[in-house]
Amino acid sequence: MIEISDTSLDLSQTQTYTLSIRLIPSGFCFAISDKEKRVIYYSCCEGAFPTESAILQKSFAQVLLCVDSNTYTLLPNLVFQSELQEQYWNLNFGFLSPTDQLQADNVRLTDIVNLYSYLGSEQRYLDLKKQYPALKLIHRQSIQMCVATMRNKQSNHQQLYIHVLENAFDVLLMEKGKILLANTYDYHKEDEFLYYILNLFEQLKLDRYAVEVIIGGAPEGKEKELLSKYLRNVQDDQQPLLKEMAESLKKDELDMRQYTLFNAPFAI
Repeated sequence: MIEISDTSLDLSQTQTYTLSIRLIPSGFCFAISDKEKRVIYYSCCEGAFPTESAILQKSFAQVLLCVDSNTYTLLPNLVFQSELQEQYWNLNFGFLSPTDQLQADNVRLTDIVNLYSYLGSEQRYLDLKKQYPALKLIHRQSIQMCVATMRNKQSNHQQLYIHVLENAFDVLLMEKGKILLANTYDYHKEDEFLYYILNLFEQLKLDRYAVEVIIGGAPEGKEKELLSKYLRNVQDDQQPLLKEMAESLKKDELDMRQYTLFNAPFAI
């Protein structure tokens, strides 16, 4: 178990804090942000959600669950109708699994609705919903789109954001604060990862020397090293938060693959 806490954490003030949770294959990660959206507590644990923890029994201003489904589709906000979301889904994917449920995020700072499926029958989700009745779901890519939009508005060129997962990676192509492409690709080998990225440059006629590639979620750096052989401007994602993280949390133990979890409060 990893547990890192800042001295500013005040358990009498949790009603002003945001609790952000993410399911991982072996357990849970969760972060607590203060009213300035600055992470002041982080924990990652294996097994069942630690409901006996004193801090998790507190009341929070909001509780967010980051959904990691790789199946989603984007629609313009102007034409989206919530009562038709299953029809949108069937048009794109053919059918909705009986064990899945649909959720739609209005992606902040964009005109996009992110429609995605999640395993609503999973016991871990049911347990969280029971403990936090006001639990709000938000998709991983919705968080990343919001943050990338904020960052890209400060840039004057195209940026390709890549977030590496276990056997997949997310991409966001940005220009002038607008999302040109959002997708997730499955991969199992490094050459597959490289193929998809280079094919993306080829299909969209992107300039390998001008597009800024920002890669996160890759702690060993292999993906960055691989891309740097073919692309001119490849950078590590060194800015997980738009507000500074508390100094006491800037430690090696902190899992920087959880940038998306840390950014969740900005996307609501």
